[in-house]
Amino acid sequence: MPVEYEFGPNPTAVRRLAAKTPVASPLRTAGWSREPVALRERAQFSAGVESLRLMDGVQRKLQAAVGQLREKVANGEAFVDRDSFIADIRKLAVEEGVRTTDAAGAGTVRDIRSNARLGMIYDIQTQQAYNYARWQSDLDPDVLDAYPAQRLTRIESRRVPRSWAPRWKAAGDSVNWDGAMKSPWVALKTSPIWKALSRFDVPWPPYDFGSGMGVEDVDREAAQALGLVPNAAEQPAEEQKPESQAETPAEPQPATAQQDAQPPAVADFNEGLEASLRGLPPETRRQLRETFGDQIQMHGDRVRWMPEGVSGYVDRTLRDRQWAAKPLGLGRATPRTTAQSHRIDLTGTKLVVSTSAVRHVDRRHGADSDLTDRNVPMTKLDWRQLPLLWRNPDRVTYHGGNNIVILWREMPEGDWLRAAVKKTGTRTVQLITMNKTPTGPDGADGRSAHGNPDGKPPRTTPEA
Repeated sequence: MPVEYEFGPNPTAVRRLAAKTPVASPLRTAGWSREPVALRERAQFSAGVESLRLMDGVQRKLQAAVGQLREKVANGEAFVDRDSFIADIRKLAVEEGVRTTDAAGAGTVRDIRSNARLGMIYDIQTQQAYNYARWQSDLDPDVLDAYPAQRLTRIESRRVPRSWAPRWKAAGDSVNWDGAMKSPWVALKTSPIWKALSRFDVPWPPYDFGSGMGVEDVDREAAQALGLVPNAAEQPAEEQKPESQAETPAEPQPATAQQDAQPPAVADFNEGLEASLRGLPPETRRQLRETFGDQIQMHGDRVRWMPEGVSGYVDRTLRDRQWAAKPLGLGRATPRTTAQSHRIDLTGTKLVVSTSAVRHVDRRHGADSDLTDRNVPMTKLDWRQLPLLWRNPDRVTYHGGNNIVILWREMPEGDWLRAAVKKTGTRTVQLITMNKTPTGPDGADGRSAHGNPDGKPPRTTPEA
């Protein structure tokens, strides 16, 4: 069941949605179900939708909805809700000429322009974000001690409800009923049955499209009565040592930030996702490249979405100041990018990012830089936007010489991400700088008032 938050957005839910990568692909539901679970879990996709601009629009609207952000409307501002999501994404699908079915399927869930399909996307994505946040908090050791189990139950009525008895039995049989009861439908929160139950291969609800099923907590006393948790009397007593042999208590060790952020069960799940992307056979990697093209990055036997590749490259560059890796390629310019570049022909060019460019951006526009009021500090999530900024910019403006153009992307919170890129050859474009600003291209004429691609006044002395 979705968790309601009355006092502001849930940061865990917001981060989960923000970490997704919009992906365009002709794959239908069955095709996506065969892809590695980590790619599906980290992608913003919809069956049969090949428009990156449409999926990017879905991603931004969902981020705004879960982040409880306001958007401009005819009479002022309003929060993004289910109705506005459906209306705006339908309009975008019409503009992009996107169709996912023939006339016979119009108005059904096969139709990306229909209320049924768009409402389902909104419901599934927002419910998954909120329930992921709940799942992560439920696995905190203190919470898990008090409420170690949960019950599968119907939380929303359906005109013709599906029977979940066969699904529960099949899921339980597949994991040998590890930490789970055959009846009632109760299992430990750490039981593998929850992942086995899910159509999406994740342990939190919803477990299927439009199912109406969710979970409710089962406290320790009830779990003990069911035999899922041993009673205190059944637990072996701790061996008592003579006072002379008693060990001196060890000094408490501070937990790492990662340990603080992730309970062990969450860390195990994330490691399982990572494992699903390692050691893929050559044939699988070839198929992934054919299906997703420049949206995916391959490094050795590992595969990941391009934004995750950028994030890893930036992390290593800033962590190890001596690291001098080859520039990272972000793929070819899309027709949308080339159509807006006007004076500079970007057809067939590939964008590359160097370690020196990353360190330059961090020095000039990072959290510790001397920012002007024209800039907002760059974050890790901002770097993840660079492949989308290259492949699906909202605007492209001419800088005024030196083969430089500015790529613009409006962020859900209202700021603008801008990247200055320079064509350095017939097939190469290099990132020069990148920053975030509260002023968009119309307010800045595509560049700062000073004509500097960094968005700051030119220095009067050479940079050290």
